[in-house]
Amino acid sequence: MKCLLISAGAILIAGSGACRAGSALVVEVCVQNKQPVSSFVMARAQALAAATFAEAGIHIEWLPERRCNTAPDAIRLQMDSSMPAKFGSETMAYALPYAGAGVTIHVDYCRIAENFHELYPEVLGHVMAHEIGHVLEGIARHSNDGVMKAHWGPRDYAGMKKRRLSFSPEDVELMRSHHQGLSVAVLTARNEMK
Repeated sequence: MKCLLISAGAILIAGSGACRAGSALVVEVCVQNKQPVSSFVMARAQALAAATFAEAGIHIEWLPERRCNTAPDAIRLQMDSSMPAKFGSETMAYALPYAGAGVTIHVDYCRIAENFHELYPEVLGHVMAHEIGHVLEGIARHSNDGVMKAHWGPRDYAGMKKRRLSFSPEDVELMRSHHQGLSVAVLTARNEMK
């Protein structure tokens, strides 16, 4: 089975309005569909992505497409039917977080559906969580395992069938630190002191 390559492109420092203060970190994500996506598949994928973030203490608030124009600070995720030619054939999604406005994440749902028939909602949900994770971390990096792994393999896909992949503790700390405005240098220094 092919490994999945998820390209994050340059990574966004998310707008502070996308996350609201409170006991839990709340992130608004607006989903735009360039082409129709099954509401059943999308609902399952969103539930999986939301549950993955909930484990990390982050609440994802999914906004309907009609609210995209009224939520300027929301992370915008667009479901596309193809990838630009500059991306490899295994790329399922990419982020353009420095765009400042407009779509920050592009997901090629056709490529996922064609390559993962039985796991379509599960893979789509993990891809969405992975790309949103890049935006929330604010840096271009991958983990050795879990949701933020650069290349998922057969073991990871088998795991998706049984349960969700998780964010590593470092991923969770990066997302929270970025939200709190801490620099990566401070986080690195803190980790080196452990």
